[in-house]
Amino acid sequence: MIGVDVHVLLRAVLLDDPAQSDRATRFFGKRGSNDPAVINAVVLAEFVMTLQVVYRMPVREIAGILRAMTESAAYCFPDREAVLRALRDTELSGGSFIERFVAEINDVYGCSSTATFDSRAARRAPFSAVP
Repeated sequence: MIGVDVHVLLRAVLLDDPAQSDRATRFFGKRGSNDPAVINAVVLAEFVMTLQVVYRMPVREIAGILRAMTESAAYCFPDREAVLRALRDTELSGGSFIERFVAEINDVYGCSSTATFDSRAARRAPFSAVP
């Protein structure tokens, strides 16, 4: 296994830099179940945030990219179950993947809820409003 930073992931998905995108595409093309690329929680959150904020990519399009990544043997997500639950919720509700991912990781850590100031999120478990 080999970890990657967000820039390698972005170049492979966006194909916006001919030289780096080619290298990133070849890199991921060599990955498989015996030698996947590890996408840790920090890189995944940074990746999604960059696609949303910098590239203004719609939530549904990002969810499609994440779904394809989770179904590929080229990628390994240490927090896979949290990623899948957050992705499922995002696909159903169109909400924030990152927000849901944070809550799912907190659940893995044994948290009873995730405190938030977001009134919309606070209406749904596992979130709770900060009093």
